[in-house]
Amino acid sequence: MSGTARHADLKRLLREKERLENQLRRLAGEAPPDPDARRRAALFPLYDPTAEERRQERLAQRRRRLRIRKRALQRQGQRKIEVSVVKKNQRREEALTEEALERRKAEAQEQAAAARREAERKQRVREDRQVTQEAARLAEEHRAGQAEQRLEARRRELMEARRRDLREERLREQRRFEERDDKRRRQRDRFA
Repeated sequence: MSGTARHADLKRLLREKERLENQLRRLAGEAPPDPDARRRAALFPLYDPTAEERRQERLAQRRRRLRIRKRALQRQGQRKIEVSVVKKNQRREEALTEEALERRKAEAQEQAAAARREAERKQRVREDRQVTQEAARLAEEHRAGQAEQRLEARRRELMEARRRDLREERLREQRRFEERDDKRRRQRDRFA
């Protein structure tokens, strides 16, 4: 063998020795990492969590999901409360509007009744004048007792008619007030 061949064999053997020593160091955990492996690890860093870290991550995810679900339920509950408050307010407003309408209606009925009473009073005054005029005329024509008897009978008739009218008017008013009170009671019971 020539010197160059020996030199090439020696180089090859030294490389083989170095490779085997590096492999032995790597297996023993003493060797520096392979430059190619370092480069690959830098290009594709993979995080390898431990079992405890995975468990902690699952617990954290579960807590986040529970918080999100809790917030959603709170929002739903708040919406339900808001809807129920709005509905109560609407019912209250409707009741107040209905009560105001009934009050206006009752006031209009009372005004109409007052106008009727005033018209009836004026009619009675006219009738009284007519009776008085008729009585004066009868008294002049018949100064006798028959005229006075007729006049007295006429007065009694008018007084009785007036009493009857007053009784009927009172009964009508009493019925109207009772009906209004019954309506209010029913309405209060309905919204209570």
